[in-house]
Amino acid sequence: MQRIASSSRVCAFDRAGQGWSGGVPRRQDGHELASDLHGLLRAAQIPGPYVLAGHSVGGTYALVYAAQYPEQVAGLALIDSSSPYQFDLPTYPRDYWGLRRVTALFPSLSRVGLARLTAGGGSAKLPADVRHAAGTFASSPRDLTANRIEIGELPTIFDQAKALKSLDGKPLVVLTATVDNQRGWVAAQDKLALLSTTSVHRTVPGATHEALLEDERYATITARGIADVVRAAQARR
Repeated sequence: MQRIASSSRVCAFDRAGQGWSGGVPRRQDGHELASDLHGLLRAAQIPGPYVLAGHSVGGTYALVYAAQYPEQVAGLALIDSSSPYQFDLPTYPRDYWGLRRVTALFPSLSRVGLARLTAGGGSAKLPADVRHAAGTFASSPRDLTANRIEIGELPTIFDQAKALKSLDGKPLVVLTATVDNQRGWVAAQDKLALLSTTSVHRTVPGATHEALLEDERYATITARGIADVVRAAQARR
């Protein structure tokens, strides 16, 4: 965020009931989240169009927003993003249902102090104070409940993202980690890059899914990709 903010206005938000936002975690599909974000930007008087950047499932939410408010989107940066066709990957259905069973237990475990053993203490690449805060929050009952609810909504969210067939030539950057990918991941990323005729797909050797945000070496590449979309969107306008 700091790198991009040197040349562009940057906004980040936590959906209601997650991260540092207030409220109780609740079920929310992609359309509801897009409406929340749209209303938030209007209330904050931040005019569009916007370049949306999304990591992991955040990329899928960005696709839903682009389908719902196409006139408000100038470009996309998808950072090792989930695919709307995630369930077509060879091992994902099995992994998903295993994840659902495990995450259902976490809120109860956190109340007896065991969730921190599984949630960890935050990435070792983060500054110590941030790592401690992230680890504490990630093992809290509220965050674990929010994660469980969100994972349960993923099939619906993926289906909603399939409504976006094309970005009509708007700039698109797809960044893909290369370490510990599941089978079919790179092909799914290639498919995301086909959403625009003005796109580039960059693989990042040595990067894990998390490192594209949490490791300064790779986060620099992520920031550069987002900035490239911003410049291309400005030139297009």
